[in-house]
Amino acid sequence: MRRLCALGLLLASALAGAAATSTQLAGDATAQLQRVAVTPEQAEAFGAAMKAYFDERRGMFRRLERQGGDMDVRAPRELRRLEARVTQAMSDILTPEQMAHFAAYLQLENERYLARAALR
Repeated sequence: MRRLCALGLLLASALAGAAATSTQLAGDATAQLQRVAVTPEQAEAFGAAMKAYFDERRGMFRRLERQGGDMDVRAPRELRRLEARVTQAMSDILTPEQMAHFAAYLQLENERYLARAALR
């Protein structure tokens, strides 16, 4: 019985730590996104590119789940590929200064996403 309680406490503390990490990453990512400071002229193209990114990311994980395999390896690799495509697309929309903040945002957002999916 004591082992079961200890295991339960260990699991609860691990989940709390993951939640705190995810919350911290979310706050950091939000701060980076605010620093991008999209102009009104960029807003429509930026919004469309972000929607495409989130849609593709969601579809990517659904596809990987259907295909099976080692999600711990495949998911981060596919997410890096998606990150490269989105960064390339955003380079046509954002200035170099904005791109630095956007790249930091995207990296933090992807880490948070992997942490929430229990892949990090």
